[in-house]
Amino acid sequence: FKFLTAQFVCSLIGGPQHYTGRPIDVSHKHLGISSAEWEEFMRLFMNVCMEQGLDVEATRALRDLFTSVEGDCTLKPGEQAPPNPGPQQHTGDTLYARLGGVYPIALFTD
Repeated sequence: FKFLTAQFVCSLIGGPQHYTGRPIDVSHKHLGISSAEWEEFMRLFMNVCMEQGLDVEATRALRDLFTSVEGDCTLKPGEQAPPNPGPQQHTGDTLYARLGGVYPIALFTD
């Protein structure tokens, strides 16, 4: 989770990383995140920015980035959560595929 989140954010703010995860809606909609839960996430995020001493401009830019994907992460009133897509399947006989991809590897290395 942390690896793909870092990849995603860095790719959107000009870093050299390329996001290799699933589309954001596929990764999040099945979780059934409500608007209230999103607001709490954003409150905690803003607190962390303040605790880490990020300047106001950087904090606003990151807030705007997360706000731009809110609709891909949360359910609208009356919207049903799709089924959990389950683990991403990797093809081929590489060690990467046999280990199950980035999530199991990240858990091991974290």
